[in-house]
Amino acid sequence: MDDTGVGGADQALISTKNALPVELIHQIIADLAQSEDNTPPIIGACALVCRAWAAICRAHIFRQITISYRDFTPRLSFLYFTAPHLSKYILELVIRGQGSRRSSHAFPEWTAYCFGLLNNLRSLRFHHVTGEWSQISTPLVQGITTLLSAPRLRKLHISGWAFGNDTRTLLFLLSLCSTSLQDLVLQNVDVTEPGIEVDGLSAISMEALSSLRLECVSHPGLTESLIKCPNLKSMVVKTNDMRERYPLWISSVVKELNLIGMPLKSHPSHYVELCTGLVFPWSGIPKFANTARISVLSIDMATPTRLSEFQEWLEACISNLPHPHLLAELTMQLQYNPDGREYPDVAEYTALSSYLSQLRDRMPLGRISATMQMIVRGAIKEVDDTDQVREVAKLRDGFAPILGPGVDIRLVVQHVGRLIPGYMDCRV
Repeated sequence: MDDTGVGGADQALISTKNALPVELIHQIIADLAQSEDNTPPIIGACALVCRAWAAICRAHIFRQITISYRDFTPRLSFLYFTAPHLSKYILELVIRGQGSRRSSHAFPEWTAYCFGLLNNLRSLRFHHVTGEWSQISTPLVQGITTLLSAPRLRKLHISGWAFGNDTRTLLFLLSLCSTSLQDLVLQNVDVTEPGIEVDGLSAISMEALSSLRLECVSHPGLTESLIKCPNLKSMVVKTNDMRERYPLWISSVVKELNLIGMPLKSHPSHYVELCTGLVFPWSGIPKFANTARISVLSIDMATPTRLSEFQEWLEACISNLPHPHLLAELTMQLQYNPDGREYPDVAEYTALSSYLSQLRDRMPLGRISATMQMIVRGAIKEVDDTDQVREVAKLRDGFAPILGPGVDIRLVVQHVGRLIPGYMDCRV
């Protein structure tokens, strides 16, 4: 076998005029790389065919790498000392910490130099790289700073970073990539002490940011005055709000907002006073900036609930919109809680339809979409056409006042249990 990794006869076959065009080989390997079935071994085997295939496969094999604290030094030393030429293929990097504030792991002094090789880095994720900035070892601090300064960095995902009493670091991290970052995800990011002042912090402008997702974020530095996002197009906010002590940051420039809410129903002490002066038994209702001009609003209730409870949440949420006359599209999705009944009744549909009809009279709502999903457990009979016809008729009767062009109402039912599973999709 020659140094290309194939035998002489096979090599001759590859080099004939009947060999596959290189463009087709690129496409085949790209399709294999996107497959979810045993991808690394398949691409690794392809890389052994010949040098040409190895060069094509490297871009997929090393596209994303994950480094944990435990294997930090051996993984980086291979990249830095043995194979620095592979760094150009790395587009996505994931760093996983240990989930505690004080790290007992040692990081090599050349960490920043190694990360400085990743000039093509597009996406960076931190998972549980926790603790105040002053408590993180110097090599790791320098490495993180280098990564965030990568010239082509487009996406940043920070998950599970508890900053302690440190309010400045998050803004500092964002400032390092403020000119290039297009997509930002903050998940379970917080400071531990309520009432921390942010006076004296310098504002940053994230000119390139177009997409922002906040999940259970509690940080006083996330305000309109400290973070400017003049070109933000869409925003996703998910909240359980029991441990969130600061108002949700809803950028004033965003036009498309997706709210993922999780209602709390456990105790009156959990009531949240809204900016409207109402007292409401659920969390997660945003306090919009007075300048927010939202035209596309999507609401996803992440926990099972009844339609009446969802409607109360929806009304409280929309009542907070400072410019409701701009709302042109409303999309709703919820998991319906049967609460002893198999399906919603017409009265619930009628109440929600009446409210939506009032909204449409006051707003330029050109599109309304509502999807109700429910799981029926312990089904004792097979779902048949009679069930489908009955539930479609209930939807049509209940939502009759608003049905027409631009309105999509849907009930999706999944039967699981002891005897016969089933699935039903009702739409009007």
